Amino acid sequence: MNKSEFLHILRSCLGQLTAEEREQNIAYYEELFSDMLEEG
Repeated sequence: MNKSEFLHILRSCLGQLTAEEREQNIAYYEELFSDMLEEG
């Protein structure tokens, strides 16, 4: 599974949240991925 696939699945699993809550969660995981890539 790559980043895009993970985020796609995450979006579908967070479908019952408000759009704002969903995007906050997506942003958190995108930042987490970026941090992990920077750290190696």
